[in-house]
Amino acid sequence: MTPCACPSGQVKQSGPSCDILKCVVPKSKIGTMQLPNIMYDYFLNHELGLILGQLGGLCVFTPLAFFTGDFTKMALYVWCFSYSFFMSSLAVVGYSAIKDCFPIQISGTATGILNIFPFAGAALGQPLIGWYLDSAGAVGGQYPVEAYSAAFKMCLLSLFAAVVAGTMVQETLPKKQAAARKPSGEA
Repeated sequence: MTPCACPSGQVKQSGPSCDILKCVVPKSKIGTMQLPNIMYDYFLNHELGLILGQLGGLCVFTPLAFFTGDFTKMALYVWCFSYSFFMSSLAVVGYSAIKDCFPIQISGTATGILNIFPFAGAALGQPLIGWYLDSAGAVGGQYPVEAYSAAFKMCLLSLFAAVVAGTMVQETLPKKQAAARKPSGEA
């Protein structure tokens, strides 16, 4: 067993879940770099990148919510890669949209305000999901698959709300900048 650094800073022994989660950071780096580039270079659209990233995350999360107990270890690797790819790119789109919407003098403040929401979601969401799992009760020291499935369905509702909110976002990429970014060979 190899040691695994957990978010709390404690070192625990490697296990199946730790092995799967170790790969989230490299996968999210790939999504952070590639999806926004595709959106800007080929579709010339911030809004479309935001909506496609959210829809991709919603589509990838849906099987986890409804078929929680049916995932194999390999399916979880694929799931982590896909979910990280789609969802990690959203921050890049949001930060570039802020730069386009606000004067440079206050864009740092606006970015800081945007950065609060992922932390607030984690600070509220994780304890609420833990509370729900505790209220469902552990059987033999483990929570039942049905409890996890119900918790994931609550997360799915928040992802759906994010997709709806994303459709209300106005395009921020200036038309002059979009025209200048077209790949060579296009009119």
